[in-house]
Formats: sequence, C-alpha cells, structure tokens
Amino acid sequence: MTLPYQAHSATSFEAARSMEPHAKIARERVYDTIVSSWGGMTAQEVGLALGMPGDTVRPLIVELKRRNRIREAGKRQTASGRWAVVWAKRGDNG
Repeated sequence: MTLPYQAHSATSFEAARSMEPHAKIARERVYDTIVSSWGGMTAQEVGLALGMPGDTVRPLIVELKRRNRIREAGKRQTASGRWAVVWAKRGDNG
C-alpha cells in the first residue's frame, strides 16, 4: 500500500486501503488545486476548494510531499485561528 496511515490504528489502515483505488485521481486533483493557486494553499483550503474532508486531503498532501512534488511554502492561520502549513509546487517561489 502506498497511502500513509497510522500504524497503530486498524481503522486508519482500512481507510487507506479503501482509498487506494481512487488515490491517483484524488492526488492529482489535490496537486492541480495547489499549483493553480497563487502563493499555495493549506490542507483546509484544498479541502474546501475540492469539497473533500481533511481526512482525505491530508494523506494525499503527505504523499505529494514524499514524492517531492510540493513543498512547504510558509504558514498561515486557518479559519479556527490555528497555524497551518501552506503547500506550493516544488520550485514555485509563489
């Protein structure tokens, strides 16, 4: 399995396994959304833009980072006021 999951959680493993057939399409949607933005996006922003829950978006972002397709481009506050990583295309200085 290529999708990340929490090793201590059977539920996390099952969720990752169930997402595997759809991961490539979803990963590309997340990537396209990030690279089409100006200055990058947080996971929350990506989720809102695509209508995807954070529990779906975050593992796909982890995968994109592992594949060196995106990079951390800073931080900004989320709707709740907490700080979150802004993700951008690798090589994009935003």
